[in-house]
Amino acid sequence: MTNKRKWKIGMIVLVFVLLLWSTLFLNYETMNANAVLSPPNASHWFGTDDFGRDIFIRVIVGARYSIGASLFIVGLSYLGGILLGGLAGIFGGRIDRIVTNLVDILLAIPSLLIAITVAGVLGGGLRNGIIALVISYLPYYAKLTRGEIRKIKVREYVTVMYMQGAPLWYRLMTILKNIQRPLVTYMIVNISSTILSLATLSFLGIGVKVPQPEWGAMLNEGRLSFEQAPWLMIAPGLAITLTIIMFNGIHHWIQQTKERKI
Repeated sequence: MTNKRKWKIGMIVLVFVLLLWSTLFLNYETMNANAVLSPPNASHWFGTDDFGRDIFIRVIVGARYSIGASLFIVGLSYLGGILLGGLAGIFGGRIDRIVTNLVDILLAIPSLLIAITVAGVLGGGLRNGIIALVISYLPYYAKLTRGEIRKIKVREYVTVMYMQGAPLWYRLMTILKNIQRPLVTYMIVNISSTILSLATLSFLGIGVKVPQPEWGAMLNEGRLSFEQAPWLMIAPGLAITLTIIMFNGIHHWIQQTKERKI
């Protein structure tokens, strides 16, 4: 295992350790009246907000919402997309036409606009934000799943399974197993856009609500005091940027690994 690969695996492990650590040990609601809007220093690495809360702790805990919720959103979108795309690709006919038309309509609308509309109708909050983003991303997974299944169905080993009368569950499992690589690759890319979309909803006030320290909600809080305390926006903005760069790097690493195997 090369040093570069070890470093990337270490970054992934670090993210999950931070999520676990923030959940079990950090209290992001602790206030200090003597350290209101304190700039970054040895005691408060990222400074404090207008309630004296430590920004560094809030950014770390915010990973639980921003990264944790994004992974959950991507997982639900993946499962829903496999269900819809699988029905369309495997059974074809009328089911395929209905699913394809529905997916095409949703894909014609920008995903963030769908998320903003759904979140606006349902109301703010983490749960409704998750529902909104799952609805906006699910069509992409459905279309990708359907396309990959249609490619797999014409291959020789699938035709042989049908001719030999293999059980339906076995045929389904075989097909789904062989379409996972492009889906997983897209999932890695989608995590970055999901983090950014969730932050956008929270920044607009229709996602995660304050005082929960989601990065977009922290940006929304900090914008009112930006001239006086710019670190309130710089810290969560930097966290979003670095996290997106990290997941894009993971995607690039996976692509390079696939190319070397080929």
